[in-house]
Amino acid sequence: MSKNFIIFIGITSFFLFSSCNRKNALTDPYNYAPYSPNSSWSPLNKSTTVTSKFCSTLFPKEYKEEDHLTLAELIDVALMNNPLTKQSWSNARAVAAQYGQVLSAYLPEITIDTSYTRERQEVLNLGSGIDETNNLHPYFLTTVDPEATLSYMIYDFGKRKYSSESAKQALYYADWMHNWQIQDIMQSVMTSYYDYQFQKEELVALKADLDNASASLDAASKKFITGTAAVGDVVQAKTQYLQTKMNLISQENYLDTSYANLLNNLGVPANKKISIEDLPEKAEINFVLDNLDNLILQAQNMRQDFLAAQANVKYSAAQVNYSKSQLLPDIGSFFDLGKNYYNKGLQEEYHFKAAFTLSIPLFKGLYYQNGIKNAEAKLLQSKALLEQTELDMIKEVTVSHSTVNSAANTLICAKDYLIEANKRFDIALTNYKAGTGTILDVISAQSSLTDARAKNARAKKDWFSSIASLAYSTGALCTPDKKTKMDRCYEN
Repeated sequence: MSKNFIIFIGITSFFLFSSCNRKNALTDPYNYAPYSPNSSWSPLNKSTTVTSKFCSTLFPKEYKEEDHLTLAELIDVALMNNPLTKQSWSNARAVAAQYGQVLSAYLPEITIDTSYTRERQEVLNLGSGIDETNNLHPYFLTTVDPEATLSYMIYDFGKRKYSSESAKQALYYADWMHNWQIQDIMQSVMTSYYDYQFQKEELVALKADLDNASASLDAASKKFITGTAAVGDVVQAKTQYLQTKMNLISQENYLDTSYANLLNNLGVPANKKISIEDLPEKAEINFVLDNLDNLILQAQNMRQDFLAAQANVKYSAAQVNYSKSQLLPDIGSFFDLGKNYYNKGLQEEYHFKAAFTLSIPLFKGLYYQNGIKNAEAKLLQSKALLEQTELDMIKEVTVSHSTVNSAANTLICAKDYLIEANKRFDIALTNYKAGTGTILDVISAQSSLTDARAKNARAKKDWFSSIASLAYSTGALCTPDKKTKMDRCYEN
């Protein structure tokens, strides 16, 4: 009895240790998924938290809530609070657990069953001899039968291989999409942050415009009192002043809306009050832009959605192979060991049953053939999706590359435009006060100055936004330092 149990344990141990290369995924599939909502993932490496370790210019190591929050700190807050990253993280962990379930097919299935049976029967006792009376006599039978069963698929012509490969690629897809969700959140925060800063500068510019309009109105009123200007000058100056004041009121609403959008992207209630650091007064253009081909190559290696699309193609290819393997036979094994115990101390020594099984699919109404066609069609679909993803990616990188150059040149011109518009307004107002200019000259110069301030604020916003968009389109937003290069998995 003990010898056979030792053999049973030995066989079980062999199967367990023969699958040691899949131990991590089986015992803890979360090792193959990001370990927190604000961490990125890379294959065959532990998850990497997106912090200043990889993005020192964007992510400071620590910050205090009472200080003005920088853009880097706002991104940290968003990655920790935004529900979208939590959703993609939870999905990746769920798919990782499914991958672990699929890998369990490589191990034997062991079950222990036992039953306790108490049985009462009556048997007929036929009379004989002098006593020919027939009687029914009851008897009781108690049986305890523990059973240990081991079953293992010896060879299935690739079914486990292709099903586990498709599950792994599905996991990689979920992981890459989680990384992409992180970058998407970062892009949303940067976009809303720069819009908020733009709205603030627009408000400051409109306040300055209102001061200019007030100065023009005062000058026209004084000249009207002294009789050196007509009432029309006052009316035109006051109209310009009221128009600017209305624009200022509207701008305050735009600023509140942009603040609410920013907090929403942070995953923070929009009614919460936080202090946000302003952009620097001067936007220095000291950016050396790489050539377009290198940026596209970088995007092909680092864009998380493109890597996810590649994983989706590999998943579909594995599904095709799995569907084809369904037509092939299965070779399995079965071993059952047990012992029966009866009442009154009776027991058998042991019993066992060992078997090898061969299952050959012959016909199922073309079910398997149509399954192959379905998988092949989905493979073509995933390849087309990958091609479209790459085309969109190249377009985004190309547009972002051009936008950076355009934004840099626009910012330079906007600065010069603002300087000259200030000079023009000062000259026009001075000439009007001296009687050598008209109110129309002042209003025209004032309008030019208003336009210059608005264009300068927008040019500043567009410059910062263009840099962020380029980093986003190339996949460079806080990608871990160990870059993973994946081959193109479709044929041209």
